[in-house]
Amino acid sequence: MFALGLVMKPEEAKEALSKPMTIAIGVSVQFSVMPALGFAAAMLCVAMGVDSSIALGFIIVACALGAMASNVICYLLGGAVAFSIAITMVANTLSLC
Repeated sequence: MFALGLVMKPEEAKEALSKPMTIAIGVSVQFSVMPALGFAAAMLCVAMGVDSSIALGFIIVACALGAMASNVICYLLGGAVAFSIAITMVANTLSLC
């Protein structure tokens, strides 16, 4: 996060923090849609006769937070790094509660 903070401009951070609804939507999707998609993928695996341990792996990976990987990928693809970092910070803080 420190390295990504160095390449981010202060204006980008101000813009991201000025739109809390966007951050809230990103966090809510991360806590609801991603696990649901993981569960759907697991059910598809079970329906296709794939080993149940693979299906469990889909659920575990979908429920885990993206952490730094999502921020680095966002940076490499030219995305909104400030929003990605803000979503990661809020999601990690909420996961500790």
